[in-house]
Amino acid sequence: MGRNAMTGPMHHRRFDTPGILPRERFDYWRTWYSEAAIATMRLDPIDRIPADFRSLGEVLACGDTSIIELHCGPAVGSWRPEATEASDLLRVAMFVRGRGVTGHWHGQDMSLTDGSPVLYGRTGGYWRNPAGFRTIQINVPRTSVELPDRAIDRVTARQQLERSPVFQSLVRPVLIGMLGRLEDLSHTATANLDTISVSLITMLVHSLHGISTDGTEHAAARRLQVWRFIEANLADRRLGPDEIAAALHMSRRALYQLLSDEGEGVATTIRRRRLQRARTLLRDPRHRHRSIAEIGADVGLPSPAHFSRLFHAEFGQTPREARRTDEHAF
Repeated sequence: MGRNAMTGPMHHRRFDTPGILPRERFDYWRTWYSEAAIATMRLDPIDRIPADFRSLGEVLACGDTSIIELHCGPAVGSWRPEATEASDLLRVAMFVRGRGVTGHWHGQDMSLTDGSPVLYGRTGGYWRNPAGFRTIQINVPRTSVELPDRAIDRVTARQQLERSPVFQSLVRPVLIGMLGRLEDLSHTATANLDTISVSLITMLVHSLHGISTDGTEHAAARRLQVWRFIEANLADRRLGPDEIAAALHMSRRALYQLLSDEGEGVATTIRRRRLQRARTLLRDPRHRHRSIAEIGADVGLPSPAHFSRLFHAEFGQTPREARRTDEHAF
C-alpha cells in the first residue's frame, strides 16, 4: 500500500502488495508502476498471473529528479516513444537481480543479466521478465544535461555503460549504495540530492560522448568521487593530494578547488577522516580484541605514538582512553 514521508524537498513513496487480494495484485501493481515509472507503460502477465505474484516499489523524489527501486514479479512491460517524450527524462538503471530478462529499446535487443546497466531517453521499447527482477534507477530531466539532443541520442543508442570507467567507478557504487535505503535517505540525505543526481548523469553522458569531465557542471559528482576514493583508501599511508589527483585524472589545483567549500585542506580532510574512522573502530565491540596499533595501521597511521598524538589533539583523549570510556558504557 502507498505511504509518504516528507523531509524538506524529499518525497518518499512506497508500494507493496501484501494487503491486496492475490487476484487483484497485478492490476494494482500495473496502475502504480505506470505512475512511478513517470511514463505511461503497459504491463501484461506472462501467460497467466502467478497465484503468489508479489511486487514492491519505492520512489524518492527531490525536485525534478527521482530514484526508483523496483522488485517486480513476472511480467512484460512495454511503452510507446511518445510516453518517454512527454516525460523527457534521462534514466540510468541497473538490473540488480534478474534471470532471463530481455529488453529492446533505442533499436537494440538486450540481455539484462544481473548487474546490467542501461541508459535510455526518448524511445519506445519493452522488457520481458519471466522470473522477476530487482532494479534501481535514477531519473533526471533531459534538459539538465547540457548536450544537444542529437548527441544525447547517439550516446543512448550506443549503450556502452559496461565499458564506462565513470559508470563502473562512480555511478554503479552509488546505485548499489542506495539499494534498500530510499526511505532512510528521505530522512537523512542532504537537500542537494537532485544536484548530485544531475551531476552524476551529466558526467556519465559527457564521458560517453568524449567530453572532458572537469567542468563545473560535474563538480558535485567529482566531489562524491573524491570522497569515495578517500574513504576506500584510508589504510594507505601514502594517501595524499598527489595520489588522489593522479588516481582521478585531475590536477592538484583542480582537486583543491573542488574541495574548497570544505573549509580545510585536502591533507587535513584525510587526517580527520582517518581519526574519525579510528574512533568508530575503537568504539565497535566487534573490534575490541584488536590492538590500538592495529587500528591505527588500518587507517593509515602505523606509528602508535603519532596516532595517539593526533587522536588526542582531535578528540581530547588518547585512543586507549576512548576505548576505556566505551567499555564502561557497555
